[in-house]
Amino acid sequence: MSRIGVLYAGISFQHETLNRPGFRGLFMPINIYELPSIDLTQYDALIVPRSVDQVALGDYKRVIREFLDLPGILIALGDYWGDWLPGCRAGGFTPEDDEPLVKVEGHPILEGVESSDLHWHKGINGLCSHGHLSPPKDAKVLIRNKRGDAILYEDRSSTRGIIVAGSQFDLFCHCYSEDRGALKALQNCVEWIESLVPMIRSARKRRKIGVVYSGLHFHHHLFTRPGYEDMELLYIRCLPDTDLSKYDVLVVPRESNQEILYQCRTKIINFLDQGKTV
Repeated sequence: MSRIGVLYAGISFQHETLNRPGFRGLFMPINIYELPSIDLTQYDALIVPRSVDQVALGDYKRVIREFLDLPGILIALGDYWGDWLPGCRAGGFTPEDDEPLVKVEGHPILEGVESSDLHWHKGINGLCSHGHLSPPKDAKVLIRNKRGDAILYEDRSSTRGIIVAGSQFDLFCHCYSEDRGALKALQNCVEWIESLVPMIRSARKRRKIGVVYSGLHFHHHLFTRPGYEDMELLYIRCLPDTDLSKYDVLVVPRESNQEILYQCRTKIINFLDQGKTV
């Protein structure tokens, strides 16, 4: 069974959908402010509903990127104005965002969901608009507004994982308000993630070489290029709390933070005492 974490910000419609009969037990709530301390390797997918703190998400964008590069699946729903989602830019707001939308590509998430099911705010256009998105150039746009702007897209090129991002595709809120299309689409999300679990888990082979990463461009550029798939970046601020036993080799590149390395000297000595290599 898939393990799906949902970032939770204590909002009423998030709580109600998480605990709705039919969905209760399928999702594991994660307090947004605890995200950096959570071992995300235990999850196959993360869902970010609308009204999750975007400032906090911006603070945690490295954590989100690392999850996607495991690889993992990320579904982001609702307003977007930060820079935390790889490849995505906020597209702004137009009246067409809250008018009837157009399903332009098929996708398992949209199975049985028609364009008519996607117009959430019938009769009150513009009152509750979540805008549109500017996706990366290689993304597959699934839903557009009538002006042609992207409302929902899938991106398999910006990271090692899979991103589905939607603005006016606010499933958690509209499951709470009993919209048929939202209920069907959220159930489809669960089934789609389940179908991808074997691929996601098989891609997460154990990486035997940990590379201490101090946030420098040349560290990241070198050790994430093709041919270095056996290497895993270990952000140096996480070094004190990381179990190094999963690695056979620890690489410490030039211009690593010497102060933090000195603070972790006992951990590194213990690693060497296990017969490992630095």
